[in-house]
Amino acid sequence: MKRKQFLVLKFSEVILKIDIIMIKRCLLFLMFIFSFKGISQKINCKEVHTGKFELNSEISGKTEILRTEKHQIETNTFMNVKVQYDVFWLDECSYELRNRKLISGTSKYAGQPTDVFKVQILRISNNKIYVKTSANFTDQSFESAIDIIK
Repeated sequence: MKRKQFLVLKFSEVILKIDIIMIKRCLLFLMFIFSFKGISQKINCKEVHTGKFELNSEISGKTEILRTEKHQIETNTFMNVKVQYDVFWLDECSYELRNRKLISGTSKYAGQPTDVFKVQILRISNNKIYVKTSANFTDQSFESAIDIIK
């Protein structure tokens, strides 16, 4: 009888040791996976510093955006307006649009020379840039998705 109890006790100890080893391995595996998740969330905003983009809105229709290193030109055919902004990059994923100039059309946005739009790139996924836009003349901000054309 004592031999059976001894064997059961030894068997229990072995199972307990195996369980502890498995728990440690699972924890290490989870730490490994989460470390890659943090790395994969870093976005390369520099790839969209320049290019051709498109913003679609139910209110204002389609706006084509052409951004160079120094300027952003926005053309909206529905509103029949074309404007240019100076682009100032604050960091890799945030920039400001300043010095709005009306190139053609009649703008419904009067604005002030001191108006500044701040755009923060939240993520880039599936040929879209997800941004949060705010301005120095309002407390409101809005998020939108901009299509990457080129």
